[in-house]
Amino acid sequence: MVTISILLPSLREEAAIHFIDWINCQPIPYSFEIILVSPFTLKRPNVVWMEDLGPHNGSIRPINEGFCLSKGQFISVASDDAPYDIGWWTIVDFIKRLDPHRTLRIAGFTKTYLRFFKHVYQYPQLRKLPLFTRCHGESQVHGVYFPGWFCLDRETVRLLGGNIFRKEFLAFYADTDLGLRLYEAREPIQFCPSARVICSGEIADRLHADNVNRYLAHDKEVFNSLWKDKYGEF
Repeated sequence: MVTISILLPSLREEAAIHFIDWINCQPIPYSFEIILVSPFTLKRPNVVWMEDLGPHNGSIRPINEGFCLSKGQFISVASDDAPYDIGWWTIVDFIKRLDPHRTLRIAGFTKTYLRFFKHVYQYPQLRKLPLFTRCHGESQVHGVYFPGWFCLDRETVRLLGGNIFRKEFLAFYADTDLGLRLYEAREPIQFCPSARVICSGEIADRLHADNVNRYLAHDKEVFNSLWKDKYGEF
């Protein structure tokens, strides 16, 4: 039986509640668990809680730590400001249909932007309004596509070094680094068109602003130290 572990780091209790309740109300054909890595605890169906004792300096560390607690055959990376849209689980079938000669079994979610992010959970019909949604092209760095959110099988994590992301990163550029690593392995990321995340860009709060101010420059320096000799400065 297929099992999926959703890795959800969060410092925003309300956003985490919305994310978890939204996932739990969907008719998902697979068994799943939500690994919530947070300083607060939530008692909800399908939630496995890992206390996040800090330092609270971005999502990379808690995602990697959450993976250590996970048990799923497939691992799906999430963020509390980008809930999975209905049909997100089709990414598992998409991965199964990838070229059988491919070693790294991974696929990216596509993105749908929704202006009324805070209301999508209470009023799911909003996601169907074309005036308020639009598909967004996938992002590139150095001409290479990278996944903002993705799903992969457990063996692929092992082949990537045993962590979802490199530990050198704090909050940014780890997904960009992953895209380049896949490209270098000649197995670039592919995106599942039926598996989407709903996002409004970001939750524009002080936490996000602090992350940008404190960690963006650090992570950009880490990224350039790894790739500038081959691709130049970013």
